[in-house]
Amino acid sequence: MTASGNPNERDFSIHAFLSKVGAGKATVPYSTKEVLFSQGDAADAIFYVHKGIIKLTVISSRGKEAVIAILGAGGFFGEGCLGGQVKRMSTATAMSLASVTRIEKAAVSRVLDDEPAFMELFLNWALSATTATSKFIVRCGMSFCTTEFRPEPRRRSAPVAVIHAPRFCQQNQCLARQM
Repeated sequence: MTASGNPNERDFSIHAFLSKVGAGKATVPYSTKEVLFSQGDAADAIFYVHKGIIKLTVISSRGKEAVIAILGAGGFFGEGCLGGQVKRMSTATAMSLASVTRIEKAAVSRVLDDEPAFMELFLNWALSATTATSKFIVRCGMSFCTTEFRPEPRRRSAPVAVIHAPRFCQQNQCLARQM
């Protein structure tokens, strides 16, 4: 019998699912500074951190690196593949010895459809990560992220969005990109 009390449902252990190697799944140990995937690689799996710390970074078109997340045990990453992302938008690097399960997109889709317990765990994680990011942006206020739209002088081009993010900008050199 399962936790829901329905004897017709089969037991599903989230821990067992994430810990065992199986179809479309592998748990791999990583060394400090080892790269799990690089920006531009195929986005074909999500990852779950069992132990250790994983850093996600992006490289701008100007070659600047920004840390976008640091994840510990219990964190997922690479979930963009579930939303149609074809290539990795970031690089994942182990900051310490780590144990990480790689779950192929098809296997994740299957377990999300078949196992409500896993779907609940994953959605709770995704919502808490989104909420934490939103709170961070609100807490930092306008000094974190302001956008100015202005046309380039004497050029027929699209407006430029200047993003002011003091944490990632040094000496007032902010990221700018064509919109």
